[in-house]
Parts: sequence; C-alpha cells; structure tokens
Amino acid sequence: MEKELSIRDLNFRRASVLIVEDDDDIWTITRIALRKELPEIKLERAATYEQALTYVTNCVTNDLPLPKLIIQDLYMPCREDGLKLLTAIRTQLAAGAWPQLPILVMSSSADPVDIQSCYRHGASSFVVKLGSIREQSGIYQAIRTFWWETSVLPLTEPTPALP
Repeated sequence: MEKELSIRDLNFRRASVLIVEDDDDIWTITRIALRKELPEIKLERAATYEQALTYVTNCVTNDLPLPKLIIQDLYMPCREDGLKLLTAIRTQLAAGAWPQLPILVMSSSADPVDIQSCYRHGASSFVVKLGSIREQSGIYQAIRTFWWETSVLPLTEPTPALP
C-alpha cells in the first residue's frame, strides 16, 4: 500500500518561491530571512516586471513546475508596475489553468488604497514589509506556518490526468 503524503510533504515537494523584488538590499534581507525560516525551499528571484512575467510564462507554456508561492513587491519601482504585474501574472496563470496559485504582495506601504488595489488585481494576501532581518524573519516564520504547514498549496507541476 502506498504511503499517504501529508500536507507538509506535498507542500514541500519540489517547492520553490518566486520573489519579485527590484531593490537589491531588500532582496538580501528577504533571502537571508527566507533561508533561515524556509531552508527547504528553492528561492528564485525576478528583479523586474519583464523577468517575473518571462519566468511565469516559461513555466506555463513549457509545462515546468511553477513556484508554490509568489512574493511580489508592489512598488517596482512604481505602484502601477506592481499592479500591472499582478494582473499579467494572473492572466498567464489562468491561461495555463493555474489561477489559484497564491501571490503574496509585500510592500512598505500601508496605504488602504494600495492594499485594496492589490486585492482587486489578484493578490491572495498583502503584508507590510518591515525593515530589519529580525522583523522580516518573523513575517517569514508566519508565512511558513500558514502557507507550508497549515494550508494545502495547489499542485504546481504537471500531473497525470485523473481517471
């Protein structure tokens, strides 16, 4: 009899996170905090709108595994670019039958207009960035607990058709 995989096993299986962050300093803090809190996860970075969209499009069109979670900056460098990217990623994912893939927007902005705009453009969650590695680690610890240990993440790799 085949062993039944736990939620944790499924979530961590070939797991990666796409981080869309244009600021090198924030990327460094994010990378350090994520490696501490989620060492099992492969980290991918896109520094621009074009890189992020190319990454997702390549996964969708070539049946490559998608990341389990996308963490995206809002101001890249301007708000409109971040919102445009959210819409474009959601469009690409829907074209490949992956509209449910979680996209978490992280921003230093706590402006209610920014938050609502992100949700309207397809964000699954919105988190206000904190400055230090210690503060960021707390955020990523919560992300680990919720997304990897509590939730069941969608399958992000091609699977055989169900009978």
